[in-house]
Amino acid sequence: MISFFKRILPVTVFFKGYDYVITGGTCFKKSKKTKQIPIVHDLMPLTDSRCYSLKQRLFARIESFTYKNAEKILPVSQTTKQVMHDLFKIDFSKMVVCPNITSFYIKNTPTDYFLFIGDMRKNKNLDSLINGFAIYLNKYNGTENLIIAGNKKF
Repeated sequence: MISFFKRILPVTVFFKGYDYVITGGTCFKKSKKTKQIPIVHDLMPLTDSRCYSLKQRLFARIESFTYKNAEKILPVSQTTKQVMHDLFKIDFSKMVVCPNITSFYIKNTPTDYFLFIGDMRKNKNLDSLINGFAIYLNKYNGTENLIIAGNKKF
């Protein structure tokens, strides 16, 4: 229940006195002192609702109403930026693409490998990744491995 309120209450309730607050998507109340910058990871609950629960779709819709209050918006890809523009008529100049980048160590892996990280929804096109990897191995006598990591939920 607490996480629900954290997602829907204005971020200024939790972060007073900061110049900027970068949020995971929700920024409700326009604050004169604190500028809010949401990171938009995914709009799929709004564009392809078949894979998402009602709760996920409602949160996505609530978040979409809050973008007008943002100082800037940080979509994680050019595609997300374009979809935001198309769906919400947000000016491109208000958005700056900020890709997700992470650093991690995978234990006991071969030295040469291709890595896919993500969930297994149909739109991720894993069939093509696997087929393309097989073609690569055959064409170039590759010895690399393909590692697929992420959520199996879908």
